[in-house]
Amino acid sequence: MKLVNSFFENKILFRINRYFYNLTAFGGFLAIIGSGALFTQSFQKEILTLDEWRKKGEKLEKVNESYFDYEKRLNDFNINAAQNREDSQFLVLGGLGSIIISSSMSAFFAIERNTRKKED
Repeated sequence: MKLVNSFFENKILFRINRYFYNLTAFGGFLAIIGSGALFTQSFQKEILTLDEWRKKGEKLEKVNESYFDYEKRLNDFNINAAQNREDSQFLVLGGLGSIIISSSMSAFFAIERNTRKKED
């Protein structure tokens, strides 16, 4: 039975854990990048008046959208902006927590693996 446990721990568990915790740390890094992108999109946009919107539309040559659709789209965006800013804070904290836990567990398994007696 000791042979099976030793084989499982040395050959399977320690090797899989290294990849698992590296993948977890990479996921934490992606969460931090995602929270940065979410935070940059969380600032409210100013809604132009009808006259300003018409002048800006003539310069951009993009008149596919009516003013009411434009106003509704920006109002919806501004309502979600505050929630996105709050969500980005939780996402960055979760990413940092994931990186901390994965690096700690990876170090724990490396120390445990290196302090074992070598069995031939």
